[in-house]
Amino acid sequence: MFEVADLSQASPATVSRCGMVYLEPSILGLQPFVECWVKKLPDPIFKHYEAINQLFNNYLEPSLKFIRKNVKEIIPTYDSNLTFSLIKMFDCFIQPFRPREVRFENKNLL
Repeated sequence: MFEVADLSQASPATVSRCGMVYLEPSILGLQPFVECWVKKLPDPIFKHYEAINQLFNNYLEPSLKFIRKNVKEIIPTYDSNLTFSLIKMFDCFIQPFRPREVRFENKNLL
């Protein structure tokens, strides 16, 4: 494993062999994380895709700005970490709408 500042000296073959490219969170932004999560919502919730996406678009950035301005953090956080935590909290509320996996302990019963 190695880390470089950029890929200016790397050939396309080197990049493809590695199979990953790191992007700074500040470059990527938070919206791709939210969109990825929203697209994985279960069907009963996914039908509200537009409304959920709009709520995140309207309130995520202002909420993060409020936290940065008004909250004293004992342990510093990143906006991406706070966004992931928010998504995990939403997942807790959505859990009853997710289909349950059926697991069989005894495969002979199948």
